Amino acid sequence: MATGENWTQDELDLTVAAYLKMLYLEQSGIPYNKTEFRRALLPLLHGRTEGSIEMKHQNISAALIRMNVPYITGYKPRFNYQQALAHTITAHTANHTALHTLLSDVAKHTYAPADMFLINEPPPEPYNEQLAPEIIRHPRMIDYVKREAENRALGLAGERLVFQTEQQRLIQARRDDLAAKVEWISQTSGDGAGFDILSFDEQTDRERLIEVKTTNQGKHFPFYASRNEVQLSEERPADYQLQRIFTFRDRPRLYTLNGALSQTCKLDPTQYEARPGHQK
Repeated sequence: MATGENWTQDELDLTVAAYLKMLYLEQSGIPYNKTEFRRALLPLLHGRTEGSIEMKHQNISAALIRMNVPYITGYKPRFNYQQALAHTITAHTANHTALHTLLSDVAKHTYAPADMFLINEPPPEPYNEQLAPEIIRHPRMIDYVKREAENRALGLAGERLVFQTEQQRLIQARRDDLAAKVEWISQTSGDGAGFDILSFDEQTDRERLIEVKTTNQGKHFPFYASRNEVQLSEERPADYQLQRIFTFRDRPRLYTLNGALSQTCKLDPTQYEARPGHQK
């Protein structure tokens, strides 16, 4: 079979199974070698190259992200996958009980060593999700974005880290006066303000309204934003920052989105407030 031809169902099954095995190892913290997995697949496929297998694994990452399921951080998502691959991934992940048990445990994890510090990175590059077909969720599939968002201890650990980082940043800039004013708003005023940390610009004294989102997963993993957060980011885009902490469990990293969330993110409605008794 020529390498440019469509992948058979057997090829898709083998490739998805190999990816999910790597994902299980990664989430377990067990070292593995991606190259060895690719080379093991080569004789089982029909004239595919290592490069084509890698791209297919990137397609799998993209589909898992669309399913709100963790992905392998080393495989940057490529959204130009086919519907047949999406169906195969759904079938394999829905029946992978051991993987779901592990991912649920990771979503609850909050480990935060005392010497933890943040490594800054650029935000993810824009990508076109319109290249990918819609995902049909299996009833047994779990929304891990929602499950991790419900982990209050993880959220608090990320907020605490940003709160301390902002104080230290201002102290290093010799703005002890501003460092003393940094406030953990979600703790002092509650969760309804639309942001978590009040900080300041060391040059202009301008307020920074920082919303913190923390995940144990990779850079491209989605997150939930509340109506208050989106609205405040629209009202005060010059002051609003969303700081996304990722790979928190293993090596915490951070990227920052400045301004209105409608301009820095693709916002998908996930639920509606329904009021019974309405008449048209």
